[in-house]
Amino acid sequence: MTIRIKARTPGNVHITKRPARHVANSIQLFSSVRSLALKFQGFQGDLTILNQPARKILIHNTGWPNSPNITVEYAFDVARQIQKLHMDTNEWADTGSHFTISRGGWILEGRHCSLRYLSEGNKFVRAANCRGMNDEAIGIQCDGTYNQVLPTRCLFESLVNLAVIICLQYDLGPQNIFGHRDFSNTESPGHKLYSKLGNIRSAVSKRLGRPILMSWPDLRPGNNGANVRALQHLLCGHGVKLKIDNSYGPMIYRATVKFQEKHQIPADGYVRESTWLALIESPEHDDKGENLKHRALAVQTILRQNNLDIELTGVFDDQTRKGIQIQQTWRGLDFTGELDVNTWCAILGGATPAEERLPPVIEFGPVIVPENLW
Repeated sequence: MTIRIKARTPGNVHITKRPARHVANSIQLFSSVRSLALKFQGFQGDLTILNQPARKILIHNTGWPNSPNITVEYAFDVARQIQKLHMDTNEWADTGSHFTISRGGWILEGRHCSLRYLSEGNKFVRAANCRGMNDEAIGIQCDGTYNQVLPTRCLFESLVNLAVIICLQYDLGPQNIFGHRDFSNTESPGHKLYSKLGNIRSAVSKRLGRPILMSWPDLRPGNNGANVRALQHLLCGHGVKLKIDNSYGPMIYRATVKFQEKHQIPADGYVRESTWLALIESPEHDDKGENLKHRALAVQTILRQNNLDIELTGVFDDQTRKGIQIQQTWRGLDFTGELDVNTWCAILGGATPAEERLPPVIEFGPVIVPENLW
């Protein structure tokens, strides 16, 4: 069952609290320092309230300039500009993501009523920021562009704090945190910030007192991007004939269901852990080396997406092994350059317990505006 909110006139500015560094429960989280949730101009059209808790957290970046202005006034202005862009250009009913975090660490509500339903903990507002995931994931957009630099300390701390709130309210674990690019054809949340996804999970794990469990990205119809292309290559490596096009459409759905049926996996087209494990297994016979070639192409596709200098050769060459080692380092794994199950999971954007080894902090970016951004 879903509930629809009709468009209405603007509400008031709502101030909630930013969580303390160490918390025991969500009551403490909502009674600490500072953060903001805003209602701007009236949103357009209907918003759908899903009668279920969120099951994932997706981290985005806005792709906007890395402003040196860390004031709350600037945070208000950025949030208004994002809302205007999403409504006027994208023709969405409201801001696509649920929350925006400014460079100064101010947490602002995006989608109308996101804060209300987060505080209740059993429903959430349907998003508009990642196809295939809008009925499942809470979106947090970090203001700025993080391909070459990392966020400010204020932004990082607020990101971790907000993720902790969401995990507590919806009974999630740190393994439920993913990057936007894991399900979509985008650079978001930025190459540098994405490389620290394991550190973010580690920080949330330590704050929550919950372990990081293994968790794979569960692809489904509507997704696109490097992980979908990797899925297509892995299917081809098992003898499936299909077009490699980065998009999880009807053709990939049918091929995935047939593969699942063949391997006695629940055949619903969702690529969860059991399907990934079957896909990364080598078949008994690979006389022409097709499986090995497509396995290499699957890995190389994702390494390139993550801004590593890798060619799509279809061969596990030295450059590919170096790229695998870099990804292993990002995720707290032993940097062997070999593809074991944990490494496959990490390369695909999933979480592994090894991330608990990572420091819960990062080397914070400077408060500067990158040259020639626009």
